[in-house]
Amino acid sequence: MRTKLFSAATTLLLSVPLFGHMNGQDKMEQSRQPKLEEQSTFVRGAVRNVTPAAGPRVADGVNLTLSADFLWWKARQDGLAYATSGILSNVGNALTSRGEQHFPDFGWDPGFKFGFGVALPWDNWDFMMEYTWLYSHHNTDRVRDINGNIAQSLLIGSLTRNTTELTSITSARSSWDLHFNTIDLELGRNFYVSQYLTLRPFGGLKWTWQDQNWSATYNADSVSVNGSATTTGGGVRMVQDHFVWGVGVRTGLDTQWYFTNDWSIFINTALSAMWNDYSVDRRDRFQPSDQSIQTTTVRTKSSPYQLHGVTEFQLGIMGEWWFYNNDFHLAVSAAYEQQVWINYGAMIYLIDREGGDLSLHGLTLKFRFDF
Repeated sequence: MRTKLFSAATTLLLSVPLFGHMNGQDKMEQSRQPKLEEQSTFVRGAVRNVTPAAGPRVADGVNLTLSADFLWWKARQDGLAYATSGILSNVGNALTSRGEQHFPDFGWDPGFKFGFGVALPWDNWDFMMEYTWLYSHHNTDRVRDINGNIAQSLLIGSLTRNTTELTSITSARSSWDLHFNTIDLELGRNFYVSQYLTLRPFGGLKWTWQDQNWSATYNADSVSVNGSATTTGGGVRMVQDHFVWGVGVRTGLDTQWYFTNDWSIFINTALSAMWNDYSVDRRDRFQPSDQSIQTTTVRTKSSPYQLHGVTEFQLGIMGEWWFYNNDFHLAVSAAYEQQVWINYGAMIYLIDREGGDLSLHGLTLKFRFDF
């Protein structure tokens, strides 16, 4: 009996390490096999809280948005140099002061934006439409020199000297006006990427129609047209009407950093590729003082089709508040805004010269109401 018990105990003790060794091998073999646990896979259309929506959306409303902006902007068109002072024009004259190149005196003008939006039921998307209007006028500059030491910065009248001639310019004046209109359509989604940071990528379309009017007037001691005497004084005036309409794809990203629950700093960017249709008319007229009628020396038109880019940037601060159990939302912001319409100038020059960019910048005050 004792012998049987001893044999059974010995067998049990020897089998424990062997079982442990085999069990360890089994676990090792299992660890080498791919896990058969069910993985969370992406299913399009399934509800997943990947990027929580940042709204803003009201609690019980129709989720419509109205916005109004006040603009205080300066618009400037490159390529509008019209005169350069400090250039000796006649024998015996003297330069009494240093001159400079002259452009229209681009000033600050008020404008506005008006926006309408709706929060869509699909994945917290939103749709926005915004119209921008700006009328920049009274951009006028003058230069005078009784000695006639002023040179025209653009060719006036004709390419041939024996047809038209303008020397000893004693005064020059230039004026430029801009009627600026745009419509932006955006489809976007605002979401959190951290507790205090939101992003809103968007895409859509951009329309524009713009009208620029540029004129330059010169008075000189010597004006000649169609063989008239060169000692006769008079005046010359150039007028250009520059109209363009365009449409293109627009995309961008709005970024917002919250430093309190209600206040944030934001940077908004947008890029557009615009297809544009231009219509530019130019007319030059000479008026010698000994003639009673004006003589048209240039009457021509340009109608190019071109593709240009537009860049938009905003840096500002925003405050947001909810009212009446979150049924209404109000946001107020102030931003410095920049827009560059690349190579948008298509003025007619009689010699090679680049038109340059149209730039706009200044203060933008926005009021937004969601209900």
